[in-house]
Amino acid sequence: MHKFRIPLKAVSVNQAYSLARKRLILSKVGRKFKEDCTDFLKEQFTEEKPLKGKLRVRILFQFRSFRKKIDVDNHFKPLQDSMTGIVFDDDSQIFKISGEKQIGMNRNEIHIFVDEID
Repeated sequence: MHKFRIPLKAVSVNQAYSLARKRLILSKVGRKFKEDCTDFLKEQFTEEKPLKGKLRVRILFQFRSFRKKIDVDNHFKPLQDSMTGIVFDDDSQIFKISGEKQIGMNRNEIHIFVDEID
């Protein structure tokens, strides 16, 4: 199992992407999040190359905010895009994904657990 800890507040798909000239592009917030995640993932991923097989991914999103209306599913895609090319070649390799949110925590943080499956 590969474990990653990213000491950042997860961004939602609505924050990470914007529509420009009928194309979906990374927003300024999305670019910054992706750059920062990439740095943390490169530091922590010990394999020589990205994983090649089928994957199971579990993500724990921790938020300082007590706001209960945080949609956990909106936070998957920006994070998956940050992992592409580092942890795995393409997010189509993910066959099983699950997420959990914790609100009112001491810090904003993301914990990722990646397993190769048969």
